Amino acid sequence: MSDNLYKDIGGEEVLNRVHRRFYESLFEDAWLGKFFTGKNPDVLVMKQTKFMMSCMGGPDEYKWETPAIAHMHMNISNELYDLRQSILKQCILEEGIAEELAERWLEVDNSFRRALVKNSVEDCVTRVQGQIPVDVQKPANYPWPKDNDK
Repeated sequence: MSDNLYKDIGGEEVLNRVHRRFYESLFEDAWLGKFFTGKNPDVLVMKQTKFMMSCMGGPDEYKWETPAIAHMHMNISNELYDLRQSILKQCILEEGIAEELAERWLEVDNSFRRALVKNSVEDCVTRVQGQIPVDVQKPANYPWPKDNDK
């Protein structure tokens, strides 16, 4: 293991595979999937891969909005962020990445929690007049992923 997570996990190809699996899972999820209505999964995979490359010590090719700006209109709770991380961990491990590397990856991912999580929908900021915050309620009897104790 080195101090370069990007190299340790296997570089861009591995990031891309994990993110493809991750977004497939997010789009299919009964709760998180509602945040992605009308979104192009290929674009999201590409952006997330480029973003995480730069965060993990790889090439800095990300040229879009920061996570805080991109998500400022979304009411993301700690519970939702925990769910997202649970799904991400499952996808990382399903791609054959070692648990220790998965934990390092999740530490990087979790460093953005404070920028994304809001206390309530009132904390959301919309970009244009007439836009409404994205506020998705947890479905009744929501089935948490198997490795999550919620």
